[in-house]
Formats: sequence, structure tokens, C-alpha cells
Amino acid sequence: MRLQLITTAFALYPYSSKNLERGRFPTTFAQEVVSPTLKKVPTSALNMGMGKAAAEVVLKDFSKDAASWFGGVRTPASFIMGSSLGALFTMTGKLKGENSDKLSTGEYILVQMYQVLILGAFVLSLSTVVFATAANVQVMYGDFDPMAANGYSLLKREFEFPFVTARLGFLGSLILFITSVFIRALLEYDILTRGKNELIIGLGFILVALVSHLLSYINGTLVCWPNLAMMFLDWVKLVYARAVGGQHNLQSVSLISSLLGLSFFFKHLLKGVNTKLKSKDSS
Repeated sequence: MRLQLITTAFALYPYSSKNLERGRFPTTFAQEVVSPTLKKVPTSALNMGMGKAAAEVVLKDFSKDAASWFGGVRTPASFIMGSSLGALFTMTGKLKGENSDKLSTGEYILVQMYQVLILGAFVLSLSTVVFATAANVQVMYGDFDPMAANGYSLLKREFEFPFVTARLGFLGSLILFITSVFIRALLEYDILTRGKNELIIGLGFILVALVSHLLSYINGTLVCWPNLAMMFLDWVKLVYARAVGGQHNLQSVSLISSLLGLSFFFKHLLKGVNTKLKSKDSS
């Protein structure tokens, strides 16, 4: 009898009030099921048939955290959307008539790049706002299992497509917007025409430093992916699965239209650059 009490006390020690207050509770198989990114660590409580009790300690209702995240990501995405929409039409005059002829080949390419980047920032930020708003409605409806090991696991498990789309859209729009700001600085301050190569190289290194600094931290917070590239690859797989699954016909239309639109868009850009190069050679 004493031996049994000692054994039971040893098994329950990890779940004592002191350890729970300190955040020291063992990872169980229940955590691995809820969040596959967590490492499986067998515990004495689970080995003694106390897996249910362990799961009750780990699993919590994180629906409010999910709603908070979707609501929170809309605010910075809205700022980028508004700023990129206002900046989308500021450089169009440089490509018309005599203004276009005055541009050097490098300036012409930068203006085209600026328009592509700022349009991409607007599209990605807009999709982030729309998906986050729609996902918040799903959270309010409550047709999902709110129990999870943490809020991130809940978002990844129950709202994977809107979660990945919103986060990838926001981060992508942020990077595109920052790059477009640096390009506009080169154009507005006539850095290219003045031949200040040192300043151009310096701004380029500053841009690389800023983007690398942001990505170095962002990649460490993705949890389920090693970097944004792998996150983007998973998003492509999700879109493709929705498009060919037969349940989302409009997703198929969106995918086909996006591919055709991008192909014609870049074809137009390349045609404009070739025309600019030929006009410079002839002159």
C-alpha cells in the first residue's frame, strides 16, 4: 500500500501546483496530436494511463486568441493597403509622352519595378484584410473545436487556409512596400541621373540589411515552416488542392486568371523595356 502511494505521488509530481505555476508541465502525446511541431516526450503520467488527465491540463479554449489574431493583423495590413493605393498612381506620369523619353533605361526599369511592387503590396494587403475579416466571422460562428495546446496550433489546425493566406499576405505586402519605398527614393531624388554610384550602392545595402533583419526574426516565428519560402510553397499546395478539389470552383477561376494575368502583365513589361532599349540604341 505504501509503495503504491509513493508511486502515485511520483507520477503526479509534474502536475503539482508549484510546477504548474512555474510553467513546468511535461509534454504529452496529446500535445503532439494538437501541435505536430512539438516534440513528443513520454511522461510517467502518460505511461501509467493518465493521458486523459494530462490532456486536460494542456488543452485550453483558444478561440478568443484566434479572433484576436485575425482582428489584429487587419490593422497594419489596412495601413499598407491605403498607402500603396495612394502611391499606385503617383509615378504614372513618368511613363507618358516626353517624360518617358527623358528617362534613362535604368530609370525606366525602376519605374516599372515600382509599379509592379506597389501593385503587389496593394493586392496582398487587400487579400489579408478580406481573409482576416471573413475568418473572424468563422470564429464567431464557432463551428470548430476550440481546444488546443496554444493559439497557434488552433489557427494552423482549424483555420489553416485563411491563417496562412493572411499571414503570408501581410508579410509579403510589407516587404514589397518597403522595397518600393527605396526605389521611389532613388527616382525622386534623381540619384541615378547624378551618377552617385556610392549612394546607390549604400541604399541597396541598407535595403538588404532591413529586409534580412526582418526576415531573420520572422522566419523564427513561423514555427511550422523553416522560412517564408516553405510557407509560400505550402500555400501554393493549399490553393491548388482547393482549385482541383471540385468544391471551390471560383478558386479554379482565380488560379487560372492569376496565371494568365501575370503572363500578359510581364509580357507587357518586357515589351516596354525592349522598346526603350531600341530607342536608346537608335538615338
